[in-house]
Amino acid sequence: MLVFVPVGLGVIIGIIFIVITYFLKKYQSTYTKLPPFLSLLSSVVIFIISFQVRGFEGAAYGILAITLLFFTPFIFAMSSIGKKRMHSCKQWLTVLSINC
Repeated sequence: MLVFVPVGLGVIIGIIFIVITYFLKKYQSTYTKLPPFLSLLSSVVIFIISFQVRGFEGAAYGILAITLLFFTPFIFAMSSIGKKRMHSCKQWLTVLSINC
């Protein structure tokens, strides 16, 4: 329970960041680089807070921060590729490091 809840919450928040990045990229907003930086910033802040809070709750905050940190490179790569390349299967699989 200590591991599953923070990881699940981190995955949900990461997916929310991915959806926000997708819609900002789809409508060609000037704020497409904002979600990866917010993800990184929130991960760092939660990680610092995890050292302030002691015990199992602090460990849960740390696990949540690490989970968000794992989503940050994917969100940054998603915001960096062009709109035409975004719909290509090979580009998504390259971002995910999977070979066709």
